[in-house]
Amino acid sequence: MYLSEKVTEFYPIPLTVLSPMTNPSSTLPMIYVVGNSHSGSTLLGFLLSTNQAIVNLGELKCRSWMKDRFCSCGHSVANCAFYGDYFPIYNALKRDVVTKIRSTKPLSFFLKKKNDLPDDSKRELLAFYTSLSDRVLTLMPESKYIVDTSKSISMLNGWLNILTDQQIKIIFLKRQSEANISSFIKRGYSFRKAFISVYANNFLIKHYLRKNNLNYLEVDYNRFYANYPEEAQRMSDFIGLPLPSTDRMPVHHHVMAGNSKTKDSFTNKVAAIHEDVEWQHILSKFQKQFLKLIS
Repeated sequence: MYLSEKVTEFYPIPLTVLSPMTNPSSTLPMIYVVGNSHSGSTLLGFLLSTNQAIVNLGELKCRSWMKDRFCSCGHSVANCAFYGDYFPIYNALKRDVVTKIRSTKPLSFFLKKKNDLPDDSKRELLAFYTSLSDRVLTLMPESKYIVDTSKSISMLNGWLNILTDQQIKIIFLKRQSEANISSFIKRGYSFRKAFISVYANNFLIKHYLRKNNLNYLEVDYNRFYANYPEEAQRMSDFIGLPLPSTDRMPVHHHVMAGNSKTKDSFTNKVAAIHEDVEWQHILSKFQKQFLKLIS
């Protein structure tokens, strides 16, 4: 099925703005958050959108077509001002290409630099992102960035196939290993599997960023609680837009995936940054000593 057929199957609209040959310069710049799962990316996305020119769309890699979704704006996706009748188009444009990108194994980036996508995948991904940019600018014309908190190297690699270095700001979000590993354990992982996942992924991410000579900002999740004003200033300097250093609710966010508790707290406008200490009650004494020894 051709791209145009995928879209018109769901929604009959003019395809001029969805052409896969659209000039990349017509797309909005992106802030991409890379890091481990359960590293605090959902929170970071909301913190970034305290600037009204930054639109937080959460994890763009999410399989949004697989189940009913609820948006962080407080409405079902069907009644969301951003998604609404655009949602079938959004899914039709992203489904095939994002599924292909998600299937790429992180280890494939170890021995070589950026993986080039096939030309048809590049056209599909560009069509999706151009359509998304048009939607954002139509509804929120003051927008300067779209935030993607997908975290994966594979998705970052996909964006780098269609966006220039000037069009993407990469934030490498790191979380204290004890806290990150305990978050995996809470979700049913063994300590061994969680340990390997966190350390291997951190290594692969740093390897990929350096091998491709990419400019990025490393951000510490713990500093959100300990010294957020300074961390906010570092991010402000990096992206070129001011982020409030005091408590302020995000403005534009339409997030379907990510940490459900964090998303719900911003949906209900009772969000707060809490100290990251839960791991102290989850990890055993031996596990704490082991992680301290290798850190």
